[in-house]
Amino acid sequence: MASVIRNIIFNFNELEANRLRHLFTSTAYMRDPVVKKTSKADTYTDAFNVLQTRSDIKCQKIIQMCKTMAQFKELCEDDKIILLKASCPEIICLHSVLTFNFEGEFWTVAIDSENGVMLPLNVLKWENLNFYDILKQFMITIKGEYDSDMNLIDLLMAIILFNPNRPNLKHKEIIELQQKTYMYLLQRYLELKHNSKTESETRFLRLMNFTFHNLQEYLNL
Repeated sequence: MASVIRNIIFNFNELEANRLRHLFTSTAYMRDPVVKKTSKADTYTDAFNVLQTRSDIKCQKIIQMCKTMAQFKELCEDDKIILLKASCPEIICLHSVLTFNFEGEFWTVAIDSENGVMLPLNVLKWENLNFYDILKQFMITIKGEYDSDMNLIDLLMAIILFNPNRPNLKHKEIIELQQKTYMYLLQRYLELKHNSKTESETRFLRLMNFTFHNLQEYLNL
């Protein structure tokens, strides 16, 4: 459990603390190993292959994470599939900030437990397209909101996963309840962390705008 949570966990009631502990146990499956950069993506083709490998690995990690979440396991199979398919790209995109070096403008993409590929942002500069600028601004926006706080990423992953607005869900009300629960926990966490109702509300609204607006805009490019 992250040090920030350890310092304030006793300010949550028992139900809140238990839900957070269970969440962080599940999201631990998403952690990348500490790897050495043993290769570099120099071309667009290299970058595409690295991103495809990363997506495949992350999708498997997301499935592992979901299999340990009691609230997800209780859903019907059809709803599980819909939520997984829709949320995987969003969670992968959100999680990418954790391996991005903002000074050098590159990702370190783990390809196994020891080796990583250096993926420079400028490799994604495409002729006549401003994808590079959009992606760079997107990463800066994530950095500004998450502020090196892994707990925020974990809570946002749960909020993204339990999105009741996905099409063709059979039990929207159950999924909505789970999303609202994690939104509430995020609000409580921000309030305790910043010791300010006004500051926590402002940050919460910005995080929700990023999750349901900026993230969607980027993925729709």
